[in-house]
Amino acid sequence: MTGGSPDTEPFLEFKDVSRTFSGSGASFSLDGVSFSIPRGATAMIAGPSGSGKTTLLNLAAALDQPDSGTVSCQGVCISPGGGGVRARWRAATIGYVFQHHYLPAGMRCVDAVAAPLLWTRQLGPGAAVERAAALL
Repeated sequence: MTGGSPDTEPFLEFKDVSRTFSGSGASFSLDGVSFSIPRGATAMIAGPSGSGKTTLLNLAAALDQPDSGTVSCQGVCISPGGGGVRARWRAATIGYVFQHHYLPAGMRCVDAVAAPLLWTRQLGPGAAVERAAALL
């Protein structure tokens, strides 16, 4: 997605997105999903197990890429793209809380939130922890 003013550009946009997983004879997919979420809006994803909720979230966070279609966030097309491009975008742009606990043993939550600020060299250690504490 390009162009558009910050006031009219959606925060998140899926355009004709499809993602299929096959294995053991089963096939699960998103098929031609299109929607947009305006800046500042609150959205909810609901559906039965296996309906594609986690797949949709993984695509929105650039943890995965669609088989076809595009995903844009804040006016930046985050798919398709190589893993390194998506990882840099995630580190600089979003925070993601997984449904399962993935913190290394003994790591404080504040340090986990501060880590991307250090990886992207946006802040030094003290400032990163201070910013993370404010966000939490």
